[in-house]
Amino acid sequence: PNALMESLVTPAIAALLKAHPLLEPELVASDLHLDLFAKDIDLAIRVGPSKESSLKQRRIGQFRDVLCAHHRYMNGRTIQNASYIANAW
Repeated sequence: PNALMESLVTPAIAALLKAHPLLEPELVASDLHLDLFAKDIDLAIRVGPSKESSLKQRRIGQFRDVLCAHHRYMNGRTIQNASYIANAW
């Protein structure tokens, strides 16, 4: 995903290239669910559950969503749907 590219993926790729300088990676960042076979992609980092059971997969981390708002925005407002906010979205 695009949001993770700069903070997590790029530094990891830099370390990988330092250890293996002959690698020539091509990085593709997308928020879309790409077809890895059709796009000839060897390695993917995805957020969320995968529907592709034919792929070899391993969890490498976990993220927690946090909903934030400025106190001036929240003043005078009430939470309309607390059950939605409590869901894993």
